Amino acid sequence: MALLQLSPIEETQATGEIADLYAEIQRAMGIPFVPEIDKLLANTPNILRAGWRAIEEVFLKSSLPPSLASMILYSISSANQCQYCAPMFKATCISDGIESDMLAALDRDLDGLSPMRVQAIVKFAQKCARDRAALGADDYESVRAQGVSEEEILEIIALAALANFLNTLADSLKLEIDDPIAQMLGG
Repeated sequence: MALLQLSPIEETQATGEIADLYAEIQRAMGIPFVPEIDKLLANTPNILRAGWRAIEEVFLKSSLPPSLASMILYSISSANQCQYCAPMFKATCISDGIESDMLAALDRDLDGLSPMRVQAIVKFAQKCARDRAALGADDYESVRAQGVSEEEILEIIALAALANFLNTLADSLKLEIDDPIAQMLGG
């Protein structure tokens, strides 16, 4: 239960722009439900709209492969111990075809990630999200050495920022995992 004294706006209560955004979220994400985070953010439509547009523009329209973008969001959310976002993005990774050994490496052993390009990208993204003040030329060179373009580096940084944004919202709201995600993950 969220600590904020606002009730989620359920799909059956949504009208106008909120109903349109709910439909857009479900369609674009390919999910049959509206995530709890969106139902709570709907109390302030500009926050729902901004959050959704960030996901849409940074995540869904990324030039990086969808599985890689999902891995970045999952890895950061897991490292940040976000109880809501980590399972959500783990489910996204599973839907994108990420195998259990890769998921385990993203969660606990970045040095075990392969191929090396994925390892370098995920490590760079985590440093952007969790230790950005320490970023240096060597960090940028590590991803460039794997053939990552300057534009892709910018997208990786934006994905790291998106993960932190979503983790901050979800953790601060004390959201519980959505039932369909819990069921998908066997919980």
